Amino acid sequence: MQQVSRRPVAGRSLGRTLAPFALALVALALLVAAMGPEEVAAELARLDPATFLLALGIALLAVVAWGDAQRRLLRSAGGRTPLGRFSGAYSLAVFERLALPAGHAAGPALMAHALGDEAETGFDRAFAATSAAELLSLLASLLLAGVGLVAYLLAAPASAALREVELGAVVAAAALAALLAAAWYRRGTVTWALAGLASLLRGSVGRVSPRTYDALAPERVESAVERYYDTLEAVAGDRRAVALAVLASAVGWVCYALPLTVGASALGYAVPLSLALFLVPASGLANAVPLPGGLGGVEVALAAALVALAGLATPEAAAVVLAYRLCTYWGHLALTGLVALAGVTRWGIRP
Repeated sequence: MQQVSRRPVAGRSLGRTLAPFALALVALALLVAAMGPEEVAAELARLDPATFLLALGIALLAVVAWGDAQRRLLRSAGGRTPLGRFSGAYSLAVFERLALPAGHAAGPALMAHALGDEAETGFDRAFAATSAAELLSLLASLLLAGVGLVAYLLAAPASAALREVELGAVVAAAALAALLAAAWYRRGTVTWALAGLASLLRGSVGRVSPRTYDALAPERVESAVERYYDTLEAVAGDRRAVALAVLASAVGWVCYALPLTVGASALGYAVPLSLALFLVPASGLANAVPLPGGLGGVEVALAAALVALAGLATPEAAAVVLAYRLCTYWGHLALTGLVALAGVTRWGIRP
């Protein structure tokens, strides 16, 4: 009976995904049309299959590495992490993050929802572990991006575009550091802000939803924030797990950036790994576009950067980016979708 009741839920989720996903594909098609579809197609026809498959294999390893980092931190939070069930739940969350509009912003919450029941931690502790994994992944990406940028600046001739990149990187790093410091050291302010937001939601949405009204009671919100920080401290206290999670996250980012270099090579072009290490995390800002996986926005950002910094022509840059996204976005979507399907059918993981 449980499995039968889950099917309509999955069907409704799929239905809600189709419309924005179709819109994202339209945006991607318009991008290719603007860059010259015949020229882009001619470039893609030169793709070397063996090199492209190598890039695809490397890209899929990124999911494995990031999953390992998340599993270690979830275990530090007291969660059960049997490999099979964890892989199914983790893949389901990654698939939802890639397929849903604004899925990137909701990533930790989607992950906590998928893993909380499976790991028997509840949402609060799972959310602390998933947000810790998100933070460590972000820090690893920034570290690699900084190394890549410095290496590229040392090798490339100075230009106005590079000076703008340097300034943007410094401003973004300073803003992020200030935000993280405030979130960790100003817990009272964070609690006050969340309590205020909960009060607004309780007075609006709570009027039509008794369940929401009860969940957003001030004492429950404060208790949830306290449990979150307690779990976060427990995770941070497991230094070995944190160190290995950072290492796994860094390996994941290298595997996520390397296909840009290898994919470009499959088309006969050179994109230095140092530039790829910087551009791939930076292009993630385009995930703010409320379309699945940032489709359209990420492609525009990466293609523009390759034209400005790598000296590629527009059709060449478009072909390189499309090959890269086939390996990463579409490859990750296919892999996690298949593993999530296996998790739902074999272990009854709830979608």
